[in-house]
Amino acid sequence: MFTTASTAACWGQVRIGPKLVEGRETRSELVQKAKQVLSIAGMDIDSRSENRQVQALKTGKRDGAGQVTVSATIEQLQVNMSAQGMDYAFDSQSPDKAGTLAFDGILRGIHKATMGRTAVTTFDKDDKVVSVAFQPDILSTLPEESRKQVGDQLSPDALKQEAIRDLDRFPKSAVSKGDSWRVSEKKNLGSGQVMTVDVEFTYEGQVNVNGQELERITSKVVAVDFGLEKNSPLPFTVTNTKLKATETRGEILFDNKQGLSVSESDSTRIEGTMDFTINNMDLPVKLDLRLVTSQKLIK
Repeated sequence: MFTTASTAACWGQVRIGPKLVEGRETRSELVQKAKQVLSIAGMDIDSRSENRQVQALKTGKRDGAGQVTVSATIEQLQVNMSAQGMDYAFDSQSPDKAGTLAFDGILRGIHKATMGRTAVTTFDKDDKVVSVAFQPDILSTLPEESRKQVGDQLSPDALKQEAIRDLDRFPKSAVSKGDSWRVSEKKNLGSGQVMTVDVEFTYEGQVNVNGQELERITSKVVAVDFGLEKNSPLPFTVTNTKLKATETRGEILFDNKQGLSVSESDSTRIEGTMDFTINNMDLPVKLDLRLVTSQKLIK
């Protein structure tokens, strides 16, 4: 009796995506850097930031309905920011050491509230995101002014959308080396600011890294837009946005057997113009933004 091989593997294809392994515990380090020059009416406003966090993740056991949770707890957090000659620094080891930034109190309260809390993501039997929420809740403990700054980032709906975006980066079906797919990512930047980027991912095949066989995916930003939500507390509106990624490269090294990313990196430079409208007056704005992100598994 003859059989015809029809599996994806037989045609040089592979399915790539996260796996929820019951009882698995991992730790990861995330580093995010940003450098921005905002030129408004000929005046440059420089700002920089660097965030580092170590996060512990634990996958629970599926219940009778097939649902399972993944708990993520920030164990360490360091934040450094500078703008217009003023500095802000937060270290979870010494959280009360104040800096010179004008809104130090607001930021420090937010970062202190983040420590010791766990974000719990619930997945259904098909591994689709059902909900994400902090336990205990963060927003209810913050003053109103702080909630205005980060409510669009830390609300259950915002956290759920972020978790869905993380999964959407992976292909929906089996891919071959050289295959590409696009994803639109909406990034909440706080205070109602939203940056939307279209990212093209490409499967580059399997690579050997220190004796470990990993799937390599590269990425590049192909379109950028910026705007404000209707409920933004900022005293201006944004129009005539013309932005593009002038430098862009990203990489994911994925352990397909374990179903998790070993490392991820992304470096993007966004440049362009837009108009800020304040009191019916249009101000031309020039943006030069560099974003560098890296994430890796640690012991």
